[in-house]
Amino acid sequence: GLEIEAILAILDKFGRESGEAYIVFKDPASAEVAIAKNGEKMGHRYLEIYPVSSAGELQQARRNTRNLMGNGAEEIILRLRGLPWQCTEKMVEEFMQPLQVDKVHLTHDSMGKFKGECLVKFCDAKTAKEGLKKDKEKIGHR
Repeated sequence: GLEIEAILAILDKFGRESGEAYIVFKDPASAEVAIAKNGEKMGHRYLEIYPVSSAGELQQARRNTRNLMGNGAEEIILRLRGLPWQCTEKMVEEFMQPLQVDKVHLTHDSMGKFKGECLVKFCDAKTAKEGLKKDKEKIGHR
């Protein structure tokens, strides 16, 4: 697979992810594989993938983005989708028990409505891998 160091989500003026991101790869080969996917679709959306034009652009990105993967080694994020509309951070933490969750970030649309998705941050890769085992389990009525 691709060796990813960090995913830097671009934030809008309200501090929410804009749908665009910088991805920092650990090696040039991984970056080339990703660039070759330019124009492909992810779900119903097509992807635009191109290399960063300068080191200055990447430095600027690191200041104006949220790093979704931390340093790529210990800080691990899982994305949960299909959550009930009344879902809370506490419900996600309880769903993940007995695993230790570091942080839950519920995502909202531009009108502030919960999107039924969240990001769950774990302290280490081993715990995140255990969290993956909860795939397809129910939380609330979903």
